Amino acid sequence: MEHNSDEAMGASRHNSRPKVHSTMCNELSLMLDKVSSILPSIEAAQPGCKAGVEELCNLYSIVDKGKLIIQNSIECSSLYLAITSEATAMRCERIRNSLRRSLFLIQNMVEPLLANEVADVHNDLRDLKFIVDPTEEDAGNAILEMLRQSEVTHQLELETFLLAASKLNITSPKAILIERRAIKKLLTKINGTDPKKEGILKYLLYLVRRYGKNTKPETGEKNNNVNAAAEIMSSDLVNGISTPQRCISNVESGNVRYDDQNNLVGAAHRLQSYAAQCL
Repeated sequence: MEHNSDEAMGASRHNSRPKVHSTMCNELSLMLDKVSSILPSIEAAQPGCKAGVEELCNLYSIVDKGKLIIQNSIECSSLYLAITSEATAMRCERIRNSLRRSLFLIQNMVEPLLANEVADVHNDLRDLKFIVDPTEEDAGNAILEMLRQSEVTHQLELETFLLAASKLNITSPKAILIERRAIKKLLTKINGTDPKKEGILKYLLYLVRRYGKNTKPETGEKNNNVNAAAEIMSSDLVNGISTPQRCISNVESGNVRYDDQNNLVGAAHRLQSYAAQCL
């Protein structure tokens, strides 16, 4: 039962760090390492009954799902990860609970010495907690709060984006480029199969494209936000376009266009419940 993803995942973990959820990923990695350390022994014990083989396969499958969460936190959009933080925490908890269930069943199918090792790992997992980083939670909540608004001005968009970008360390041209590519990669992966998620990602891509150039290493200074917002609002007035009319509907940025305000606003109101289901 060799998994080719193990070696690649190990290399990825050493060469990359999660953009978001680093604390949760550390706990998750610790949990997966504990379980993976006893899998060869369980497999060598060859639990003969059908149930034993099924649970062993189930353990490998659950471990792989956990690795995907870590990989996702390395490659995915930081903004999207921030607004789905609670969903990620719940996924980690479900993986922990599933692992403990399978370990509990397997410990009754192997010899006593190995059963004690399995029981120790089972008990160790009980105390693992998956907590959302407060800074990342603030960033996600700021975006969610903006998306719940029926009308959004450019100033609110700018200030919200700069706040989130600052908290998520998206403050350099390179970081903006990485974020934009990550969102586009997610959009390509969806390819029209999930309209709600696609709408959210397109809006995040719009924010990055429109306001990414305003990010600075020290975005915490209030006057930076105000000055940048004033420049954009002045530009809109020069072009004869009022900010409220352009806040979400009929917005064009590159290849991104929002023609149906009702659909996007509806998606915004459903975003919080949807975030618990996605990724």
